[in-house]
Amino acid sequence: MRTVEISGLKGTIKVWHTADGRYRKEEQVGPYSTVETFDGANGTIKQGAAPPRAMTDAERAKARSARYANSNAIFFAFFPDRRRGSLVVEDDGTIVMKPEGGIDWRITLDPQTSLPKTMTHDEGGHTINVTFVSYETIDGVKFESEIHRTMGDPRFDAVIRFTKTVINPAVDASMFQQTGGL
Repeated sequence: MRTVEISGLKGTIKVWHTADGRYRKEEQVGPYSTVETFDGANGTIKQGAAPPRAMTDAERAKARSARYANSNAIFFAFFPDRRRGSLVVEDDGTIVMKPEGGIDWRITLDPQTSLPKTMTHDEGGHTINVTFVSYETIDGVKFESEIHRTMGDPRFDAVIRFTKTVINPAVDASMFQQTGGL
């Protein structure tokens, strides 16, 4: 679970990822709520009281890449036998990951710790910049404990604090099913 602050509003984000690319994200910030489900190929988004709608092509591309966001990027980089897509290190040391059918994630590493320092990607025509502020160790693995997210407009800057990270929890497969008969 994560807490988030955007434009003075506080809320929570809960996210579940599977190794095969399925995920569910529940976000509640102030009066706004969103539930996203992605089964590895297709997804739905439910915003507030509106009925669920199918993800657009751009949203599906982002969803295909979501399992590699933030610290999960290590799973793309370190398990090439499971990776579908490309991994390139540019001359300046920037790591560019592009999952098959997904979007580019551009990562710079902290020279002192070799952990991600920044991650950049395109979302709906906006460049999203994430700065990794701090990490914690869970079951011997370093995970981010605070990140700052910006898209160039301070009104939408976010501080995200990870308050609970669980590795390999029992998860019911129905959490990733599409809703609303789509």
